[in-house]
Amino acid sequence: MPPKFKDELEQVARDESRTLSDLIREALRRYIINKQYEKLQVEFSAKAKAVGLVDGADVEDKFDEGLGEGRI
Repeated sequence: MPPKFKDELEQVARDESRTLSDLIREALRRYIINKQYEKLQVEFSAKAKAVGLVDGADVEDKFDEGLGEGRI
């Protein structure tokens, strides 16, 4: 790890009264959650396009259709 980056991490840890290990654990947890979210976005975007949902207006139209038909 570059010394400047380590110094910055240590300063954040001191400012937040946390350990380096705790900061790194949180950063990795957030990274993993972010990657899972990105994967879901790609997956659901493909499924939405497959049924004709291209943008937010399409989603609203489908939602409104569901309301009108009593499905929602």
